[in-house]
Formats: sequence, structure tokens, C-alpha cells
Amino acid sequence: MKKEILVSALAASLFLSQGAFVFADDVKPVKVDETEAITEIAILPPVNMTLEQAYEQLKADSPQAISANFVYESELAVSKGYIENLSNLNKSAREDPWADTSQKPIAELRVDFAKEQAKKNYEAALNSLKREVYEKYYTHKQTEAQLIAAKENYERAIKLKQEADLKFRVGKVSKLETLNADTAVNDALDAYQKAKNGLEADKMGYN
Repeated sequence: MKKEILVSALAASLFLSQGAFVFADDVKPVKVDETEAITEIAILPPVNMTLEQAYEQLKADSPQAISANFVYESELAVSKGYIENLSNLNKSAREDPWADTSQKPIAELRVDFAKEQAKKNYEAALNSLKREVYEKYYTHKQTEAQLIAAKENYERAIKLKQEADLKFRVGKVSKLETLNADTAVNDALDAYQKAKNGLEADKMGYN
């Protein structure tokens, strides 16, 4: 019971739609492929990848990471220009005591600022990338939980339907109860299909 409550909390709510009625006399046991949902989940990256691994992979080859590295290298190149300018001023001061070194304090500030700013900009870009990865990862895990909950609900509805059919055939329940069980199966199947479609859409967004 606790497991179902936990899964339900992660999965939020499963919206059930109306299904077609099937009369008890015509009902045949419905089978569900118990590996179907598990197979659907198993092909997705987060199952075989930790959150940190997902981040490291994206940092290595995503357009955002490549752009962040390019900007960082460009800003470092600018700071190297300032360093070279400062070096020239120092050289001039050593070679000529009368050389104008009034720009040296400004040059030193430019060097420090450029290096520090390049580092901050790069870290900000990576933090933005990390937030994106975390959001996608946890959204994906929630969608997985929705599929698992929907699959369990579908299988439970099938079992209850089969029990209702058997009871109806021996006169223990009314036909209305079998009709309700049929509707529950159809509704649960609809919710299961929606959860699968949601996971597939999420997988495309994750990649």
C-alpha cells in the first residue's frame, strides 16, 4: 500500500477516459504483456545512467557546452592580450626609467578582471546546463513512475475483471458489476497508453 501511495505521488494523477462496454457472456480473459512497460523504460538513458553521468555526457558534447567552452577560450584570449600589454609596460619600465608607466595599474586591473570574468561566465554557463539536465532527468524519472503506476493499475483491473466474470458465471455478482469491471479495464488501458505516449515524448525531449 505504501509503495502504491509513493508511486502515485510521483506519478501525480492518471486521467481515465470512458471505455466501451463488453457483456460478461462475451468476455474472454484479457492478457497483458508484463514486459511491455519495462522494455519501454529500459531503452531510455536514465535507467543506465546516473544523474552525474548524464550531466558529464551533456557537458562533453552538447551545443551549450561547446558554446560555453568557445566563449571561455575567447575571453581567455582577451585576457592574454591584456597580460601581454602589461608585460610590455613592465619591460619598458625596466629598460627605460623615464618610460611612461601610468597605464600599468589599469593594465593590471584589466588582466585580473578579464581572467575572473571569463571564469565566472564559464561557471554560469555550466550551472545553466546543469539545471537543464537536472530538470530533464527528474521529469523523466517522474514519467517513468507514471508508466509503472499505470501498468500496475491496468494489470490490477484485468485481475479484478477476471474475478468478476467468474463470480458472475456462478451467480455471485450481478451483470452490472461485470460491466463496471469492463469499464475499469478499458479506462486503465487508456491511462496506460497515455503514460506510454508521455514517456516516448519525454524520451525524445531528453535526447
